[in-house]
Amino acid sequence: MKAYPLLFACALTVAALPIHAETPTIKPGLWQNSIDFSTESGELEKQMEQVRQQLAQLPEAQKQMMANMLKSQGLDFDLDSQTFKTCLSPERAAEGQFTVSEKNDCQTDEVSKVDGKTVLNFSCDGEKNNGSGSVTFHSDEHYAGQSQSTTEINGKLEQITVEHSGKWLGTDCGNIQAH
Repeated sequence: MKAYPLLFACALTVAALPIHAETPTIKPGLWQNSIDFSTESGELEKQMEQVRQQLAQLPEAQKQMMANMLKSQGLDFDLDSQTFKTCLSPERAAEGQFTVSEKNDCQTDEVSKVDGKTVLNFSCDGEKNNGSGSVTFHSDEHYAGQSQSTTEINGKLEQITVEHSGKWLGTDCGNIQAH
């Protein structure tokens, strides 16, 4: 299970970046986000499959403990479908700022608007992970985007491409902590 935190972090890197919407109208509440990533070597995908197999073998109590830990950090993550739910606070929505997690070491810079897309460069964990991406808010209830980054995995630099999207599910976030 040692690979789980690394894989989870890599998969959520871009989704965790602060994204400023083109308009200040992003609905607060429960959002479902999906990510699909690929690497040049295919190594990360292999490791992700191994993690899925290991998690499938865990007793239900341990699976629930992991799920509760993530929910307490503001994420409800489904590794099989690579989707996760987050709760956007009314304050963040009013600012036009959509973030998946407050707990990341990522910095955004060179944010610009190009053809209706928010385009940004980012770096995470110092200079170990950097890249660029874009996101388009199609409405106050839906966004989609993509990114490319270079990150260190198992001591080697790896190119990762991430496609991500999200949709608003409603105002009730249940037991997911708002941020």
